[in-house]
Amino acid sequence: ACLHHRLLFLIVVNKLPNAIIVAGATDVGLRVTKRNELLPEVIDLSHINELKKFTKTDFLLKFGAGLSLEDVKQLCK
Repeated sequence: ACLHHRLLFLIVVNKLPNAIIVAGATDVGLRVTKRNELLPEVIDLSHINELKKFTKTDFLLKFGAGLSLEDVKQLCK
């Protein structure tokens, strides 16, 4: 991620230290819909394209943390 995004993330996390950090968040969504949990502070990283990168070399497959399972399935075909 670029320096601007990193600094912004650090500022937000500093202001909201108890926030749940998500990127996709199926599990967190289930906490809300099935357990009726109230999550007052959530930081959503799903819009950060740098977390959705995929790199393939002769010896390595590198998947970004923001890729969905469906994305990974398609990339591995």
